[in-house]
Amino acid sequence: MKINVITCISWMALLLTLNSCEVDPCGNAPTDLIENMEDLVKEVNKKEYKPKDERWKSYDDRFQVYFEDCYDRWRPDMTSHQRRQFAGLVTRYVANRFGKSLFRSVFGKGESDADEIPESMVRLGEEVKLFWKENTETGKEVLEDLIDEISEWFDNEGESK
Repeated sequence: MKINVITCISWMALLLTLNSCEVDPCGNAPTDLIENMEDLVKEVNKKEYKPKDERWKSYDDRFQVYFEDCYDRWRPDMTSHQRRQFAGLVTRYVANRFGKSLFRSVFGKGESDADEIPESMVRLGEEVKLFWKENTETGKEVLEDLIDEISEWFDNEGESK
């Protein structure tokens, strides 16, 4: 009888603990957010879905949480290097997700594949454009890091083919 009571209490404590455990997608520090974004960018880089494919939804939802919620939370605690890293990851996500289509649509360069881009992502593109304007305080460094990121991305693409 005593063993049954102890077992029952143990199970209840375990269930309460499991219910209270919730993973915060933003992490516990800016480095966690950077790692989460890096993982997302790596996953998206492997996908070759059309821009309107429903399979993008889970990736887009994660991106929006990182971009809209987590970045706002952690930005004050980020170093300038971390902000540059995050900016590069945002750009890589958008580039991997849409290729040139979104950039042509948002920045008005040449022909656009706008019918292939969901409206929510076009709005997100505008937010990315604003994000870049707000983060120009590190101007030259951001561009140098971005060029390095893009060069590395192209180098890796060439090796995989």
